[in-house]
Amino acid sequence: MKPLWIIFPFCSLFMIVGAGTALHAIRGIIKAKAIDKWPTVNADLTRCEFETHSDTDGHSYEVIVQYDYTVGGKKYSSNKIHPSYSASSFDGHKPLYEKLKQCSVVRARYNELAPEESYIVTGRFTSALSLFFGGMLFFSSGLFFLLIFLFASTGNSNYAGGLDVVQ
Repeated sequence: MKPLWIIFPFCSLFMIVGAGTALHAIRGIIKAKAIDKWPTVNADLTRCEFETHSDTDGHSYEVIVQYDYTVGGKKYSSNKIHPSYSASSFDGHKPLYEKLKQCSVVRARYNELAPEESYIVTGRFTSALSLFFGGMLFFSSGLFFLLIFLFASTGNSNYAGGLDVVQ
C-alpha cells in the first residue's frame, strides 16, 4: 500500500493540470463562438510587435497588440487577440503580424455587458482543439496510471486461493 501514497500525488498532479488545461480550452472555444454575435467597433491599433521566445523545446512566437476603441462615449483599451490565442510554435503568428503591421484601424468585437472585453480575431482554430486534447491526454494518463498502481498494489494476485484441490 505504501507505493500508492507516493504515486497518488504524482498522478493527481497530471490529472489536475490536464483537467485545468482542457477546461481552459473549452472556455476559449465557447467564447470564440459567442464573440461572433458581439457588436463591432473600429479600434485604433497602437502597438503591434512580434516576439520570439526560445527555450530548450525550441521557439514559440507571439503577436503583441494594443488597441483603443470607444463604446458609448467611453474609451477602452485592450490587448486581446482571440480567446484561445497564446504564444506557440504554430505557423499562424507571422501572417497575423504581417497583416496587422500594415494597418492602423481594425474591427474589434466587444462584449455589450462588459465593453472593456474585446477581441480583434474571430473564428475557430485548431490550436484550441490541440490544447483541449493535450489536456485530456494528461488527465487520462494520470487517471490510468493511478488505476494501474491502485489495482497492482491492492488487487488480489493470490491464484492459489482460487484453486480447488480435489485430492
